[in-house]
Amino acid sequence: PDSSGAPEERCSALVSQRLRIYAETAPIVRGSRHLFDQSPKLRRVVRSRRDLLRIQLTEQFENEIGNRSEADANELVSALELACSFESIEFLTVVEGLSSEQVERVVNRTMLALLRSF
Repeated sequence: PDSSGAPEERCSALVSQRLRIYAETAPIVRGSRHLFDQSPKLRRVVRSRRDLLRIQLTEQFENEIGNRSEADANELVSALELACSFESIEFLTVVEGLSSEQVERVVNRTMLALLRSF
């Protein structure tokens, strides 16, 4: 993560990375969902991955997050996480039927809107 550069550039870089992760892991994630409740180890791995992605997102947007109250910062990070989460990308791809380019634009716009609205 790099907190230098314009928010648009950082947002685009993060979204591109999340879409690559989605493309590489979607079949595995879909196939293992039914095991989630039965496997403490799988839950730990998923939690660890989510924690790592949250830290990365927080570092990427530390300029926009750092000057806020703790409550506002946590809400903004949670909103940004939701915007670029596996589940959101899955919804846009599978349910909405958007192309990867459209998904990228939607997630970018959403994240930029969140950064500007908080």
